Amino acid sequence: MKLNKAVITGGCGFLGLNLTNWLISQGCEVLVIDNLSTGKLSNLDTANPLITFLEHDLLKPIPQDLLNGVDIIFHFAANADIRHGMKHSEKDIDQNIVVTERILRSAVEANIKDIVFSSTAAALGEPDIFPTPEDISIPKQTSLYGMSKLAAEGILSAYSANYGLRVSVFRFVSIVGPYYSHGHIIDFVHKLRDNPNTLEILGDGQQRKSYLHVDDMIHAIEIVLKNHNDISSEFFEVYHLGNKEYCKVVESADTICSSLGVNPSYTFTGGKRGWIGDSPFVHLDTSKLRKLGWEPTKNILHSIHETTIWLKDRGEFNS
Repeated sequence: MKLNKAVITGGCGFLGLNLTNWLISQGCEVLVIDNLSTGKLSNLDTANPLITFLEHDLLKPIPQDLLNGVDIIFHFAANADIRHGMKHSEKDIDQNIVVTERILRSAVEANIKDIVFSSTAAALGEPDIFPTPEDISIPKQTSLYGMSKLAAEGILSAYSANYGLRVSVFRFVSIVGPYYSHGHIIDFVHKLRDNPNTLEILGDGQQRKSYLHVDDMIHAIEIVLKNHNDISSEFFEVYHLGNKEYCKVVESADTICSSLGVNPSYTFTGGKRGWIGDSPFVHLDTSKLRKLGWEPTKNILHSIHETTIWLKDRGEFNS
C-alpha cells in the first residue's frame, strides 16, 4: 500500500527510529509520538520536513487535528522491561494494554483503518513446539510484558472485528542493529566496559535465541504492507518474525567480546533462565511470512557483531 502519512508511536526508540528512517526514505510524512521515557529525541532528524514530533503521554488522546490525512498507525510504543516487570506492574498494564486501547479509540475517531502492532515472542510464554507457529495454543505466561502484549493483541482483534480495522501484528524475536538501546548486547558491553576481565552471564549461557537484524524486520513489514494493497475489508493477521537460525547466549557473548577485543572469563548465575520470564529457547516458525516472499538476509552472529561495533563507535564502551 502507498503510504503518504503515518503515525509511529514510540518513534524515538530503537525500532521506531529505524521504521521512521525507512518511511521517510519512501517519501512518507511521519508523525512521531513519544513520551521520551526511554527514547532519545537526539536520534531523530527533526529538521527533516517529512517528520513531525509530538512529545505526548499516550494514556491521553492523540489530538485529532494531527491525525488528519493519516493512512496508518504503527504502534511501537511499549514498556519493554521484561526482567523487572513485577517491580512496576502498573507500567506494563498502562503502557502496553491501556495505551493500545487509547490509540485504537483515536484511530476509530479519525477513521484510520490500518494498524501495525509490534508484539513479541514473549507473548507465547514458554512453548514446546519449535519452530513455534502463529496458531500454537499459548501456555501460561511467565512475564507481565508477554501477558500485556498478548492482551493488547486481543484488544486489536476486538477493535478490528467491531470497527473494520486492518490489523497486522508482528511477534518479534529480539531485534538488533543500529540504534539498539536495550537488551543483552548493550548490557554485556557496559559490563565489559566496567570490567574487561570478567563477564557475568545470567543463567547457564545455554539459552538459545533467534536474534534478527532490524533491516530484516523492516523488509518484512514492507512485504506485508505490499501484500495488503488490494484488501479492503477488515482483517487481523499475526506474523511470527525471527531468524531461521539461532545461537546460544554464550556464543553471542563470544562474538561481543571478540568485537570489543577483550578476552574475559565468564561467570554464570546458573539455571536454564537468566530470570523468570527469560524463555530458554526462542525460535519462531516464519513460514507464513516466507510464503509472501520474505527471507532474513543477515546472519545472527554477524548482526550481533555489527550491533556491538555500532555501540562501541558511539562511546558505549568508553570508560
